[in-house]
Amino acid sequence: MIDVLIIINNYFHDVATAVLLSSAVILLVLARTIGPQALARAYPVLSRFAIGALVWIVAGGVPRTIFFTRYEWDPAVVKGIVPALIVKHALMALAVIGIARPLWHKHARRLAPLARFRHINFLAAGWRWHDGNMSSGSVARDLSYDAEVVKRLLRRHPLKDFFPDLNWEKAWPAAQAQAAREIGEILTRYGDQEGARTWLTESAALLAQTPPAAGGATRG
Repeated sequence: MIDVLIIINNYFHDVATAVLLSSAVILLVLARTIGPQALARAYPVLSRFAIGALVWIVAGGVPRTIFFTRYEWDPAVVKGIVPALIVKHALMALAVIGIARPLWHKHARRLAPLARFRHINFLAAGWRWHDGNMSSGSVARDLSYDAEVVKRLLRRHPLKDFFPDLNWEKAWPAAQAQAAREIGEILTRYGDQEGARTWLTESAALLAQTPPAAGGATRG
């Protein structure tokens, strides 16, 4: 019984390697033929296949390595095909490490500008406070980089992407004003007073133009 299971495992281990490589190649072809938007739609589906294949490569590689001598090396010695076995595994390693991994990394970088961001409005990360370190606030931090990241994201994506829960359809001015105010507060925390003043001024101007009945920019 163990013989059958190891043979099946080795077979699907080879299949998983082929799936990982082919998914990366498919993304490469799509990127060159249909453009980034269509590539972004195909990426989640193909990435699931790739992740599943990678998990099987790692998990199935354990018994394959343990029983490699018995089920692959010894038969190859008997048949006189050791060089072919070495070439096979070298090509498999090249497919995973040298081709599939760089291609997936390249596609992820290409799709990064199309990523969607969402303002979740609650604490998403925390840290422990210790005396005399940065997280406790006792050490001054340069947050200008954080402020620049926020401003670059705002130049790249519309405000709706960050504040989807605001009532953009029925109360656009009030929603724009609330989003601008929250961005101003974020930039204030990051020490970008000039950028914060710009957004807070815009928020105040929009609120001044917003009729009281249209102030329904509450989160749904």
